[in-house]
Amino acid sequence: MILTAFLTAFLTAFPLFALPQDPAAEEPSQEPEAEVIEQPSPAEAAAAIKEVLKGKDYIAIAATIEELGMIEGKPVVKAVAGAFKSKDKLVKTAAIRALRYNPDPGALSELLKRKKDKSIVDDPELAVEYYHALGQAGSAKAIDVLCDDLFSGAKGDKVAKARIHSLGHIRDKESVDELMGYMVSSGGGRRGRGGGPRYAQDVRLALVVLTGEDHGTDTTAWLGWWGDNKSKLKISEEEWPLPNAKRQRQWRRLWGTPQQKEEARKEREEKRKERKDEDGGDEGGEESGDGGS
Repeated sequence: MILTAFLTAFLTAFPLFALPQDPAAEEPSQEPEAEVIEQPSPAEAAAAIKEVLKGKDYIAIAATIEELGMIEGKPVVKAVAGAFKSKDKLVKTAAIRALRYNPDPGALSELLKRKKDKSIVDDPELAVEYYHALGQAGSAKAIDVLCDDLFSGAKGDKVAKARIHSLGHIRDKESVDELMGYMVSSGGGRRGRGGGPRYAQDVRLALVVLTGEDHGTDTTAWLGWWGDNKSKLKISEEEWPLPNAKRQRQWRRLWGTPQQKEEARKEREEKRKERKDEDGGDEGGEESGDGGS
């Protein structure tokens, strides 16, 4: 008891000699949780698109369609289709792209309804967007529109090529038949620089991914192969690879979804950083073009 009283009095008089205290237990760090943003329902997305279409802020309209227009659902598809009434090119572009990537079956139907819309098909830039959108789903329903007055009616080389590439993305025997028919007609007499059919290289690539055959731009060889194989040709579910790695990458990017394109972009960026770390400098990335929208 005396010792205890002494120690108590000593420590009270001389606090510098206080016995060390265990450090207070630190509170575990509370890292902010990643905010989870719920995707609007199709009904909510459609309502938002319809509401913004009432205004005249075309940038806001296009941005809203870009953000919400790919949400799967019939109400969304119908709401996006309403944007085709706009006279603004930016809005129409956003609508075409939204329907291109919207997985709802009605998206293609709405696109097919615009086959006679001169504000789209007579504008080279919108026409390229439109024909790529038709080919995205890979549905044979789009073949007739893609081939209608294909080479004499196409507004420029880019438009014709977009139609050809889209035929190559539709895995149906009719696509091959249409492409071979073009070779026979030589595009209505329109010839390329080498004397062969115009767009021969694009037709060749489309035929390669469809059939797995490659006869270059030799029209005679292709027609000979077609004569021997037309009746027994079966189109595989999977695309055949292109013979050129660069063109293969361009083809894959052309038909990739926005999510796939973003993932590929991040992957290229990571590889670029790795090369920079290894070599002490940035060598630059591969070609930036994606062969389409």
